[in-house]
Amino acid sequence: MATDTTTLPEAANSDTGRPSTIDIVATPMPWREAPVARQVGVIVALAAAVAIGVAVALWSQEPEYTPLFAELAEADAIQIGEVLKNSQTEYKIDMASGQIMVPADKVRQIRLQLASQGLPANNAVMGLEILNEKQDLTTSQFIETARYKHALENELARSISQIRAVKAARVHLAMPKETIFVRERQRPTASVVVELMPGRVMADDQVQAVVHMVSSSIPSMTPNDVTVVDQTGRLLTDGAANEAIGMSGKQFEYTRKIESNYADRIVQILEPVVGLGKVRAQVTAKMDFTQEETAREAFDPQGRVVRSEQLAESESDRSMPVPAGVPGALTNQPPGEGTTDPNSAAAQADETQTTGSSTRNATRNYEVDRTVSYRRGGQAGIDRLSIAVVIDDKVVMITPEPTAAEAPAEGEATAAEGDAEPVAAPEPVATRQSYDDAELAKFERLIKEAIGFDEMRGDSISLINQSFLEEKIEPLPEIPIWEREWFVPLIKQTLGGIFVLVLLIWVIRPTVKALLSPPARIMQINSTVDADGMVGEGDLADSEPEDVSPRELEFDEAGRLVDPEEEARQRALNNQLSYARSLIEDDPARAANLLKVWLQGGNPAAGASL
Repeated sequence: MATDTTTLPEAANSDTGRPSTIDIVATPMPWREAPVARQVGVIVALAAAVAIGVAVALWSQEPEYTPLFAELAEADAIQIGEVLKNSQTEYKIDMASGQIMVPADKVRQIRLQLASQGLPANNAVMGLEILNEKQDLTTSQFIETARYKHALENELARSISQIRAVKAARVHLAMPKETIFVRERQRPTASVVVELMPGRVMADDQVQAVVHMVSSSIPSMTPNDVTVVDQTGRLLTDGAANEAIGMSGKQFEYTRKIESNYADRIVQILEPVVGLGKVRAQVTAKMDFTQEETAREAFDPQGRVVRSEQLAESESDRSMPVPAGVPGALTNQPPGEGTTDPNSAAAQADETQTTGSSTRNATRNYEVDRTVSYRRGGQAGIDRLSIAVVIDDKVVMITPEPTAAEAPAEGEATAAEGDAEPVAAPEPVATRQSYDDAELAKFERLIKEAIGFDEMRGDSISLINQSFLEEKIEPLPEIPIWEREWFVPLIKQTLGGIFVLVLLIWVIRPTVKALLSPPARIMQINSTVDADGMVGEGDLADSEPEDVSPRELEFDEAGRLVDPEEEARQRALNNQLSYARSLIEDDPARAANLLKVWLQGGNPAAGASL
């Protein structure tokens, strides 16, 4: 450390006998000679200031962090942490949620890097790719079947996970062994466990889609053989209940479509007349979803056709004697003997009776004209419609008439044409007016014709004219400055810069300045020495150094800067002090009297003569 250079007045030669004054200026204390506590304190303060400044600078430059993955298994988190550490990628772990946080501007890049290494691994299940793995020659058929089954389950789980509401899925297949006996065959079954997204539910049509997709992927499996369960253990495939709920949902949706269609018809037919946005319509439909099936069988007797016919005819002749004589025993005689005499035969013919018979049978088969008809009622029917329509007032442009103050007074001469500027006509004013009954009746007829109004069905309509309130569209509030993306990083950098600047100006700079230029206490010793070497007036006193001029300095053996002249004066002073001590030791009484005179403010010379 440099020594303060001062020019001291030249000391008087002791041979002249004149008093001389010796001024001694103390040099500043070097750093190596400072107390250890001070050195340690300065070093600690300086190191703390630098550390705080560096920490604030790093904090101001710290990027914004965002989660790398929203949901991540612990095993995947460990592997991802190792990959990020090996690649020297900045990341940190949120102590509250345990998520891995990375800089927001590097999220996509890091995800692509992890995906190239197959991470997260738990989210990437292997499907049929497992069959591409090398197999040993000793692999049994059971292992091959189990591996194929596992691959099929993973493929189905992949497909189910594509549904938006599903976060993850697992599929379990129960596939019985194939057999050639029909009576011993069993149908395969499947169970599906789905993990839904937080706050999401699976709609009935989505559940049915999963059921049909799984059943269609496995031979001989029917939709009734598939069971779907969510992560809470709730059964999603309750056949009868789901069917009833599904029908109710479809009926409700169909009803809403009918009502919306009718309301749109009303708005489309009235808006060109009353204006855009000046009509509101609501339709309520009472639907009949009863289904009827009718079977009818009719016969037409006039439209018969002979399909087959069978006829059978037979004839027979027979002669018998004519009964004659008196009834009794004589008539009950056998006939007489036969004869060949013609006369006798003719005579006998007169006495006999000839009889004959014929039979005819006909069997006809007709093709009956038979009509069988089946009739099934429609899916839905409208029982009743209720229509409510509100129309806004119409806007009419009306030109106001000039007031009496604006009209010229009677008898007042008007200005000649061209002498005065023409007066501008008043501008039309928009005025809202209600529709009259005739116009409302026209609108009602239009509505009835547009929707197919049926009074026999019980339809009703209500049409009113009412002034609409003006819709005030409030502008979107401007995003405050403190909520914008650039605000927080800018504030961090600004505060960090200000803090570092304050630290440099008010902490580090004064510390370094004090370290390099410590304060020095300047002592001036004015000694008056007579010819005998006695100390005279102006013994020891603190005084300010006089104006000095620079002198050459030297280094002593200890490596300190010293002034040769200062060393000479110091030696002279030491000699004088040694002489004074010797006088005190030789004559203590005289020295005591001298001190009393000095303390009482007397003349040191008089005290010295004592």
